[in-house]
Amino acid sequence: MAEVLITLGIIGIVAAMTLPTLIGNHQKKQTALQLKKFYSIMSQAILRAEADYESFEYWDFGNNNNTIEFAKRYFVPYLNIIKTYEPGTFPADLEYSCLNGNNCNAYGDIENNPKFVLIDGTMITSFDYATGGAASKIRL
Repeated sequence: MAEVLITLGIIGIVAAMTLPTLIGNHQKKQTALQLKKFYSIMSQAILRAEADYESFEYWDFGNNNNTIEFAKRYFVPYLNIIKTYEPGTFPADLEYSCLNGNNCNAYGDIENNPKFVLIDGTMITSFDYATGGAASKIRL
């Protein structure tokens, strides 16, 4: 009986040491899969937009005041969006996480930019990325 208890104790210790590593590896693989899926979705959207509006290098990036129009013109028609949050309409009690698991509610000027929820639950927010007062890029 003592041998069985010792054996079970050793198995329990090995399991306790192994499970965190297995869970961490699973989370890393899950994150990698999410990134690949998002990359594929956005690549397809950009290719489709380029077919309609020419190469992205000729797109009208405008200035800091037209992020919404840019997103609605070049991305929204080509994504499977189930919910759109216009600026100022995002629920205050709803939190979402970045891929690293941290809370992303306070990232940048999140309140005043549109957010789009895709059919798989992925949330995309578009915001102006400005340097020296001028818009240099619009990031999604």
